[in-house]
Amino acid sequence: MEKVEQEVSLEGFKISKNALESIVGLATVEIEGVAGLSGTIIENIKDRLSKRQLTKGVNVSVEDGVFLVLLHVVLDYGYVIGDVAKKIQANVKGTLEAMMDIEVKSVDIFVDNINFSK
Repeated sequence: MEKVEQEVSLEGFKISKNALESIVGLATVEIEGVAGLSGTIIENIKDRLSKRQLTKGVNVSVEDGVFLVLLHVVLDYGYVIGDVAKKIQANVKGTLEAMMDIEVKSVDIFVDNINFSK
């Protein structure tokens, strides 16, 4: 698997990894039941310093010309986890394919925590 380091070259243009991750992050957090994105300890420290909340816990890779997406999320208590995960997958896939015109092979979701406060 080829990891997207800084940018992806597509037909006639290039896009940064940060831009791809921002698209995916926004498509994720707009789903009802998603409390936010969850990252590693290092990502959480960087986020406090840089305010890059939409890319925390998001990883986009390219394999054989298709996108592979890995997300770490925190969900709100009271929602059916499987339903929220399916909505996230559909929204991320649809948004990324519509904006980039490249197939999304997978959107893998890891639920790292549940938010009990509302």
